[in-house]
Amino acid sequence: MPGFELFGDAERKEINDDFISKNISCLIKLSWKEEEVQNKAKKMFETIKSVLK
Repeated sequence: MPGFELFGDAERKEINDDFISKNISCLIKLSWKEEEVQNKAKKMFETIKSVLK
């Protein structure tokens, strides 16, 4: 992984796990129209908001 050359394998895994645990992945198709992307973003936002209450 670029930028991690100075870290050993254990440290690299810890950094990677920390980074990945703070991200949300979702599928975005290049064929989607802007309205479809906006709807997906709205649904994700509402879901996350409801969980954080």
